[in-house]
This record gives sequence, C-alpha cells and structure tokens, in this order.
Amino acid sequence: MGSLAEEYGFYGEDPGAPGAGEALILVDGKEVWVFEITGDPSGRSAFWAAARVQDGHVVAIANNFIIREVDCNDRENFRCSKDLPAKAKQAGVWDGKGTFDWMRAMAPDIRNFSYTPGYAPIPMYTTARVWRVFSRVSPSSGLLLTDNPYVLPFSVRAETRITHRQLMDLKRDHYEGTEIDLTVGPLAGPFGSPNRMEGGAGLKVLSGQFARAIALPRTSYCSLCQSFGEKNAGALDKFWFASDTPASSVFVPFYTNASGFSPSYRTGQMAEYDDQSAWWVFDFVANWMDLNYRLMSVDVNAKIAELQDVIDEERATAEAEASKMLASGHSEDAFEQLSAFQTGLQGRVVDAWRKFGRFLIMKYNDGRLNYPKIAAPIGYPGWWLQTFSVDANIQPKWGQPSASPPALFELYGPGPFEQIPPGVQLAAAGETLSPSAWSRAAGLVAFAAQYFVVFAIGWLAGTRGTSLWRGFSWSNRGAKTRSVASVDGCSGCSYVAAPSA
Repeated sequence: MGSLAEEYGFYGEDPGAPGAGEALILVDGKEVWVFEITGDPSGRSAFWAAARVQDGHVVAIANNFIIREVDCNDRENFRCSKDLPAKAKQAGVWDGKGTFDWMRAMAPDIRNFSYTPGYAPIPMYTTARVWRVFSRVSPSSGLLLTDNPYVLPFSVRAETRITHRQLMDLKRDHYEGTEIDLTVGPLAGPFGSPNRMEGGAGLKVLSGQFARAIALPRTSYCSLCQSFGEKNAGALDKFWFASDTPASSVFVPFYTNASGFSPSYRTGQMAEYDDQSAWWVFDFVANWMDLNYRLMSVDVNAKIAELQDVIDEERATAEAEASKMLASGHSEDAFEQLSAFQTGLQGRVVDAWRKFGRFLIMKYNDGRLNYPKIAAPIGYPGWWLQTFSVDANIQPKWGQPSASPPALFELYGPGPFEQIPPGVQLAAAGETLSPSAWSRAAGLVAFAAQYFVVFAIGWLAGTRGTSLWRGFSWSNRGAKTRSVASVDGCSGCSYVAAPSA
C-alpha cells in the first residue's frame, strides 16, 4: 500500500486539504498494524508510517493520527516510507532532534486546528473518544479527560479479554456515567437524549461545542471485523454490520467467504423511506427514541441484547457445522451453508426490528405510556420543570447556567416517575424546594421506588431483568452531593432560574 502511494501519490477525502490523511487498521488474526498516510509536499508522492500493536493492547483512532515515536530500522514493529525522517526534515515538519514523532510532524495540533472553516477548534472531538475507549478497557491506567492528544498513549493493555459483544458495546457509548455524560443535563432534554444537533449559526457565534460521542445519530453504519489465526478458522472470518447508529442497532454477521445475504441490506436510499430497507428500519427506531430516550432505551437495549443472544447462539451451531465441512474438504458446501444461514438470520433480525419499531410507536404514542396499560401519564421530570421555573405564572421563562444540578435532580434523580414520599412539604407558587438532610434521605427511598416502578413496567412488557437493569445505569448519575451557593437568599438551592425579561 505504501509503495503504491509513494509511486502514484495520495489525496485525502477532505475538500481543500491536499494530502489530508487517512488511517487504516490491518488484522490477520495473528498481528494488528496501524497504517497512517498523508501526501508529500510535491503532491505526487506520500509520507506514511505503520506501527504494530502489541499483543493484548487496544488502539483507538478518532480523526487524528495516533502513531508517535517511530524507529524505521525496527521492522518488527514499524514500517516507513522511503527516507521518511530525512524527507520530513527537508519538508520542515521535523527539526531532526531526538526520535522521530510521526503525529507531531505530520498532523496539525488539533487544539488550534479547525476541522470546519468558521468554527472554533474542537480537540475533544478526538481526545474524548480515545480517552473513553482507553478508560473502559484499562480502568487502572488512570488516564484523565484531556484536550491534549500528545499525553494519550498509542495503545493501552486491555485488563480483560475483550469479546465481540464488548466491542459492540464500546461502539454504542455516549460517555454514560462520566463527567461528560451526554444523557445528563438540560441539553439532553427532559428524557436524557444523548443526541445533539450539529452545525448552525449558534455554535459558530458562541464558539461552542458538544461532547462528540462514539455513537452518533448521523452514523450511516458501523462495522467490526473479526479475524482468526487458526487453521481453517480464517474461513469463518466475519464482518459484523450494524445499520444506522450502533446505539440502537443490531450487529449481524457477514462471512467473508459467503456471497449470499438478505436483500434488505442492499435495498433503499436516504432520499426515500422504505421499510424493506434494513437501514430505514433501524433509522426509524433511532429517531423515534428521541421522544423519550430514557424510557425507550430500556426497551431498545433489552431487544438488542435479546437478538444478539439469538445471533450468537445460532451462529455457534452454524459455524460448528461449517467447520466440519471445511475439515473434511467440502469448502464449497461450507460456504453455501454459511450463505444460507446469514441470509435467513439477517432477514429475521430486520423483520423483528420492524415489528419492534411498530410496538414502540404504540407504547409511547402521544407522550403517554400505553403498555401494559393504555394512556398512563409520564409527565416532565421535576428537575426539568424546576430548571425553567415552572410555577403558577404561565408566561415563558428562561433557564440560566448553573454549576450544579437542580435540587429536585439531587432529591429524586432524572425521572420520570419520581415518587414523592408522604409528608414532604411541597413548594407554594413561586417558592423553591431546598434539599435538606431529611428530604435527601427521603429522596433516596423514593429513588429506589422509582427503580421498582419502571423495572416492573419493563418486566410486564416482557423485557429481561438483567438487560433492563443495565439500561438503567444512568439513574445515579449526577446524584453526588455537591457544594452549592446561595441564590437570592435561598440557602442550598442548586440552580438559577429567572422569568423572561
């Protein structure tokens, strides 16, 4: 790959950025290499470097080069374009001192480089994702959230063996439970949606940014490649594919030596809705979830787990049968069997998700909970109403920035379905509830009751308890005791809200 680029040149995909850059990962079941490339000053050749990933280590690439110090003479661990350090020095991107650092020499400093003209630099668009992956696979590494790409390592050692299901889960991440949890705060809306609208004049004027999650609503598809190194196992290499955003999608297998697959995965276009298209079937649920992400994600996560379990169970049997055929020399029969298996499985997954999407339409129609009973009110969480000073005055009001969550969030959590214990004095019109010590304790009891109520609803709906509980991992976020300032004489108030001027 590198020699072809050196001979014929390299041009990246970014408009107006000749050379640009690209990163590829090569895996064969025995080794993993990261290959990064950019154009050279002549525009007719290329600079490139490749680094081997240590066994047991994890790398994360997020819109930036990650290869650091390169020893082009160490061919066990590195590969380089011809005379790379010398040509980099000649191009003026390296001073020739110390070990050659590929990322410092070849990539812009993302702390002061703007991906999109007219918008401020957004370094955490890159660093937050790398930090999140590393902190999940190697919690003891102690890495902190940072905007500095140079303090993050090339790779970290995974503390446990990572399965394909865990990797799928990483792809669904929105920083849940961290300091930049996208399901928490006013921007997440009353029901904790991690999805943010990008672009627009507002962000440009404010030079603002959101945390860039690993899973985005505008994701077209997500793929995972699983390779094996054992004899005959290469025939079972597979390409896991999730249509639309992985946060609300199911990964189905595509075997590399099997040519048949479900028509739903080659049907459709973005300009026209088609419920025979796998992409549209999954995209619909992803969009419908924004009506009430917090509650609906419980249903969706449980359904994902259910279908991924079915896939793994059926896959194990199909692969065992294919392996026997391969071992006896009947490779064509094995590939035909895998083609038939994945075609049927993929079609059933899409059919199940289409039916599930229609169930969600009914269950959350008109802002009510319509299963197992019809038209149960949900309402806005108390903290959301408190943020915007909802009281007896029906005029519009505007929330103001605050360093701490509203008092009702600390008392009763994110909601909905908060339970107010008997004896709690409610605020009169225009007054604010202050989280005293006794009411905090009562709030914890109520919070446990909230868990039970929603858990029971999920159980009655046929979801599995383990998946449901995992889906509620958000419930204790932001509930830590924080020091708060007095606002307008309200000791202990944890928010600021004012009427419209």
